[in-house]
Parts: sequence; C-alpha cells; structure tokens
Amino acid sequence: MRPTLCVLKYVLSTLNVAVVFYPSVNSFARIGICLLMMVRR
Repeated sequence: MRPTLCVLKYVLSTLNVAVVFYPSVNSFARIGICLLMMVRR
C-alpha cells in the first residue's frame, strides 16, 4: 500500500475513536466545518 493510504486510514481510525469518545467535540467540529464552507463561498 502507498504511505498516503496508510496515513489516511490512520487518520480515519483516530477520527472514529474521537467520534465514539467525544460526540460533543464531533458535533462542534461539524459546525466549524459548515461555517468554513459557508465562509469560502
């Protein structure tokens, strides 16, 4: 496998752990991403 793919899988796994343990942080991150997308337009 390519190293970029490995890094991507590692990031996804850590994100899944964060989603499981920090639902409030996940919702806050979603709001932040939505705000960033709105600002970019």
